[in-house]
Amino acid sequence: MKKVLRLLVVMVCVGMAANGCKGKEEPIDIDAAECIVGVWGVSDKKTPVGDEEYSVYYRFTSDKTLELYDISETVYRYYTGRYATVGNSVRYQFDQFRQFEIKEKLPRYVWHDNNGILGLGFKIKEATESMIRYTNSNGEYYLHAVQSIPSFWNEEFSAADVKPTAETVAGQWDFVDVYQLTPSGTRYWSIVEPAKGGMSMLSGGAMNDAQFWVDYLHATLRGKNMIALGKDIWVSYDDCHWTVSDTLTLSCSRYQVGTTSDQGEFKPEEEVIPETPITVEFDVHALSEYYMILSAYEYRIGARAFYAFHRHSEEAGSAPARTSTGYGINKAAEWVHTEWQKNE
Repeated sequence: MKKVLRLLVVMVCVGMAANGCKGKEEPIDIDAAECIVGVWGVSDKKTPVGDEEYSVYYRFTSDKTLELYDISETVYRYYTGRYATVGNSVRYQFDQFRQFEIKEKLPRYVWHDNNGILGLGFKIKEATESMIRYTNSNGEYYLHAVQSIPSFWNEEFSAADVKPTAETVAGQWDFVDVYQLTPSGTRYWSIVEPAKGGMSMLSGGAMNDAQFWVDYLHATLRGKNMIALGKDIWVSYDDCHWTVSDTLTLSCSRYQVGTTSDQGEFKPEEEVIPETPITVEFDVHALSEYYMILSAYEYRIGARAFYAFHRHSEEAGSAPARTSTGYGINKAAEWVHTEWQKNE
């Protein structure tokens, strides 16, 4: 995939522009509102290239919304927001940011920000039906009209948000990665086998194939010194439940403590039935038809973490009545490939 321009996040202010201008050339006479609606590829060259050969695209709509698509070979960034025009000036504010990275040939959702970000703007200096020349604090750039966002863009990355309800959360979710936000950006770990490391949210609050929850429960019990170092747990899914509102609450009413041999055989030592079920409330940080990000304190890294899930594309199969977690090399949800993505 040939790219004519690679822009860093801080250079998102490289501009935006227009469709529908009728050959206007005089900067002082340009009406940005007449020019801006459409889909545009961003370049530092006046000469256009193929519609799918840009690395940054903007979509401006007539209802004053905008989207930015920042694309490289392995990193996909998506921004949404709103814009306004005054004369030949465009001002805009992004209210959501998503970042995906391809690792082991699978998309990893490694950053989601719902806070207001990047209030930017530019001035249009020249506009035709197929090109806009504009300037901002970074210099001069061009917007070239294209038919659509590139075909290689994964539409799941830009799917609309949905409200967390029992209906929108129910289903089988593959655990694709876990990330931590730092002052320098996002640090993430990808999951070796996403389908085995995820969880199935069944109707009526039942759970199945919930390796993520068992792993998290084990780490929490260890972090709170409720089980000794080196001890493993077994959990029956009959004792696990979920509810959802603005948060997703997972609970466990009974578990066994013991050890697991190198061959994967669990030897129980005691059964624990808490007076009240152990519950954890996960913030639903993001939710679409395809992706869900949960957030909670993570004892394994000693900080709040964000857990990214992708809705399983096939119908969930049957699962064993119980599962275990431990520190063995065959752990289903082992974390690997630590990456440090700096926000330059």
